[in-house]
Amino acid sequence: KGAWLVKSEMATCDDVQKQTNEEGVPQIEKVVLSLRPVGNTPQLKNKKFAVESSRNVSWLVQWLKQKLKCEDDENIFIYVQQTFAPHLDTQFNTLYKCFGTGDKLVLYYCKSPAWG
Repeated sequence: KGAWLVKSEMATCDDVQKQTNEEGVPQIEKVVLSLRPVGNTPQLKNKKFAVESSRNVSWLVQWLKQKLKCEDDENIFIYVQQTFAPHLDTQFNTLYKCFGTGDKLVLYYCKSPAWG
């Protein structure tokens, strides 16, 4: 458990809920992101965040730029499993279903290209 930065956009891990659709198939409402810095990129105070599963990688890049106080011309790169950079319009529910480990999706972030 940890403290969360933006109440309306981020939540605690306890807030992650799975709902079922009409066929009884679990629907993920929120995804727990475990964010890990690469190289000399600053580390966030809190490393785990629960976000709406419909949000995409582009939203995370903008959020990280704000939290890390990046200049307008600085970039943030996101990587899954230290191997590839997902497309910016990829939703977290898709990434979690394909690459989630346990109860979270591990993502790496950095200010310069690192992998794949």
